[in-house]
Amino acid sequence: DILNNRELVELMEDMIHFLIACNKKEVTPILTTLAPLPTFVLGNRREILLGFNKFLKVNPFNFPVIDLHSIFIKSNGKTDLHAYQPEPRCAHGSKQRILMWNRYGRKQVLNKLIVDMGFHIVSIYTYYSACNQQQLKWAQD
Repeated sequence: DILNNRELVELMEDMIHFLIACNKKEVTPILTTLAPLPTFVLGNRREILLGFNKFLKVNPFNFPVIDLHSIFIKSNGKTDLHAYQPEPRCAHGSKQRILMWNRYGRKQVLNKLIVDMGFHIVSIYTYYSACNQQQLKWAQD
C-alpha cells in the first residue's frame, strides 16, 4: 500500500477496521512492523512507513507487535543492505521494483519471529528435541 501511494490515514483506517474485526471475533493477531524499503525513492513515503510502524506499536487494542523494521537497521541508522538481494524486483501487487530480502534477510526475520513468539510456531517434537533429548522417550514408545 505504501508503494501504491496510499496515505498514512488510509493505512491506519484499514488497520483499525481489521483490528476491530479481530477483536469482535476474539482473535488475537500478532502484528509486525514493516521492513525498510531500501530501493524505492520514498520521499515522504519513508515518513508514512515510519508513521505506520509507530501506529502498529501502539495499536488501539494493544495486540502484540513484533518489530521487524529494527532488524534491518544498522547502529548508524542506515538500512542494512546486506539483508537484501542485489537486484530490485517487482513485488506482488506493486509496479515499483524493490529489493527483496535475501537468504540472510529471511533468516533474520525467522529468527526474530522465533525469539519473539517462542516455541509456539514449532512442533512439539522439535521443542522437546531442542530442550531435552530425554523427553523424547515418550514419542519413541
